[in-house]
Amino acid sequence: MELKSFEDVKEYVRLPETVKAMTRLLRRIHILCVSRHGNSTNAQNVNVRVFLASFMVVYYPGEVFERMGVNERALLKSGGLMLESFFRILRYLNGSRFAEVPKEVTAGFCGLLNDYLECFKAWQTPDLAKLLPRIRFGLVALYQSEIALSKVQPYTSRMRVYVRNQIQRLRYKLSNLGGASSLEQFDEENVALVSSVAMDGEVEEMEEEEWAIPSAESMEIEACEVVVHEKNLDPTYQFSMEYRYGILASLRSNFTQTCWDSLVQDLKLPCYARVLDVLSDIRSKIQRMAGEDVNVGFLLEAMDIDFIQEQTERGIYSWESSVKLIHAIMEAIRRVLRVKEVQWGEMRKELEGCPERTEDQAVVFCKALRFCMQLVHEMEKASVMGVIEESTKDCSGVEYERKKFAERVAKGLTCVEVTRGWIQKAAKEGGQLATVHNRAMVSLVMDEEAGPFPETLYFDVKRLRDMRMTVDKISQVASMLATLLDCVKQVPSATMEQFAERLMVEEEKVVVERMVEEAVEMVGGVKADRKEEEWKAKLRRNLKESSRRKNTIKRLMQSRMKRMVMELMETGNAENRLGSAVLFPRIKAIAAKLQRVAEVNRAVHMPTYVELFESCVEK
Repeated sequence: MELKSFEDVKEYVRLPETVKAMTRLLRRIHILCVSRHGNSTNAQNVNVRVFLASFMVVYYPGEVFERMGVNERALLKSGGLMLESFFRILRYLNGSRFAEVPKEVTAGFCGLLNDYLECFKAWQTPDLAKLLPRIRFGLVALYQSEIALSKVQPYTSRMRVYVRNQIQRLRYKLSNLGGASSLEQFDEENVALVSSVAMDGEVEEMEEEEWAIPSAESMEIEACEVVVHEKNLDPTYQFSMEYRYGILASLRSNFTQTCWDSLVQDLKLPCYARVLDVLSDIRSKIQRMAGEDVNVGFLLEAMDIDFIQEQTERGIYSWESSVKLIHAIMEAIRRVLRVKEVQWGEMRKELEGCPERTEDQAVVFCKALRFCMQLVHEMEKASVMGVIEESTKDCSGVEYERKKFAERVAKGLTCVEVTRGWIQKAAKEGGQLATVHNRAMVSLVMDEEAGPFPETLYFDVKRLRDMRMTVDKISQVASMLATLLDCVKQVPSATMEQFAERLMVEEEKVVVERMVEEAVEMVGGVKADRKEEEWKAKLRRNLKESSRRKNTIKRLMQSRMKRMVMELMETGNAENRLGSAVLFPRIKAIAAKLQRVAEVNRAVHMPTYVELFESCVEK
């Protein structure tokens, strides 16, 4: 196995065969060292997994440690010395017997091993103290997220599967690190959350991501480009710095609050690593926006992260120092904004009047830090808007997008190969450029085998994925309604609409059971030659089967929906081929959103599409 990264090493040291082989080797070396030099440590008491962890500690400290404190530095040093001695012994063992290893080579190993184990214990104890509360906070946020997602997504959606998997993994980690009692305590304290989420008991497999796209960093995407694109789509768009975070908007508040609650808990321990990370983030953002302003640079000296870390490690960073730090941040923000005063009266009063109790100070300091971060985000927003205004003063938003895309192509940061194949496939059915492009756009959200996204739609990937998810849900509901109607010939239209509405927003399994029960009542009982439970079971199976991806009925519904969306985009009208008054408005909404994306996309990339379309016509 070739070990190229931290993840490779982490996986390798956990393999049973690795642990077994290292156990035998370490025990043999330990016996040799003790027989020669004497040592009080029993080889049976050496945790081989802790020894194997030294490879990650020594070679990937940045991945293992949040921040290099006293315990971290001691562990890194002891691990390095121990492994150096270990490898020196192994070099002599290569092709030789244990007895042939020189005594001076084995002399120090047991002592170095003991030092490493002691340092690991000294590091792990406080590490567990901060890790367990974080796991509990994380579980709360995940449970809240699953409950929120259950109202808008099916049980099998990619996001919900991911959230449930993370819940299972964190529950296992909490039990493994804190013991079964720690997990039981969490369940007792959060009984309402835990009981509201149905878990299958096993970690579920997720399909590989179908539509991989390059990162914003690799394409040198700037924030202002995102905002210009959004304003091209919707002139009333209000910019927020939160677009950068990958968590769904409906869940972001859960995780944000959990993060700050967890930071408060860190300070109560005390553990300063993540708080220092937040300070470092604030400092770098202010510094970037301040540019060459010497006065701001002077104020940022008060935010010397290394100095603050040293002071906290020695236990001499006082509450007064913390208050002065917040004052320095606020003054730096004031200078960057070039205003006489920043409005933070209430926060300032709470900060300066905080009681001396550590618990209160932790809460108030994190509250002040969050206040500073929100101000910094507002500054970033103003900075981005200033860049946008300057960049688009001599051209329209569409022209700006076209120019930036051409620059990336010229630099070799992107190309149009996927776009070329996407247009060529849609052009096979003929038609004018606008029709071909509409057909291609419809395929991205309606076809199961849509393939990767075109390079020209980079900024629309998330919204197209959201449309695809909605389309999949609508086709699933439509196929289930068709199945019910096939099993029970005379279903009142009002009842069908109620089921459609509930299936779109409620837990599928709950609604299906209700459909089965009401279906029995509709037919006035089951035929005498068939048992009622057997009939129910068959209906359940049919309803469940009709929602699967490759089901014939579902594919028929998708085909009808695709035709409806295409007609709506081309003519503005379409026949309701799904037979549901609840689902039809949702199809219209998808078509309207897709049409707007298509119009802006054509306007921005028309020269590219004309060239690609003409090459298709020539062929």
